[in-house]
Amino acid sequence: MRRLFALIPLLALGLHAQRFSVGVKAGAPVTAMFHTSDAWDLERSFSKTKRYTVGPSVELRLPLRLAVAGDVLYTRLNYGTFVDTSSVSSGPRVYSQSTAASRWEFPVLVKYRVPFLHLFVAAGPTFNHVSGIAQGFDTTGRDANRVIQHFHSVSNETPDLVHPTTAGFATGAGFDFGRRHLRFVPEARYTRWRSQSFVAVDSILTSKLDQVEILLGVMF
Repeated sequence: MRRLFALIPLLALGLHAQRFSVGVKAGAPVTAMFHTSDAWDLERSFSKTKRYTVGPSVELRLPLRLAVAGDVLYTRLNYGTFVDTSSVSSGPRVYSQSTAASRWEFPVLVKYRVPFLHLFVAAGPTFNHVSGIAQGFDTTGRDANRVIQHFHSVSNETPDLVHPTTAGFATGAGFDFGRRHLRFVPEARYTRWRSQSFVAVDSILTSKLDQVEILLGVMF
């Protein structure tokens, strides 16, 4: 019992050394989210993904210049495919497909602050989940450059989404400026995903396994 009471001051000092902070992160990807292709004469794909990432962040500072940080990062995805058979003599048609979705990323990184510098390095597992699918289809028939038929349909699912949830590993480095209650944390982060979330028909469009992004965190 005496030993337990003797450890209490040490535990109190350890808890005091730990600091918990919350904030927000925002940034933009350096790499594109999708591989697109226009290799075929009649078919091509395109990406209109919004080039931003934003979400809340938490961090627990530990002894030995270590910290554990967790983020919830949101990105809005948008891509499509286009097939034009107007050069075909019989029954020329134009097919287009546009897909929008929400992607949530959940990295949990261990950070190490370099002594005497504001620099830190980080690494750890990450996961992403795709939800909120909205896909639209348009088919237009033409005759002598005149539209004779037009069909439109929508769906809340897509066969292109082969892995709604994907695991990966992230590494990063950045700087941590400011004081205890207001810190600015610019960071460059690289993520390697284990599998592709999207693979379109004929692989004309696929999501990338490598992801590089620049983030700025404001922590309180």
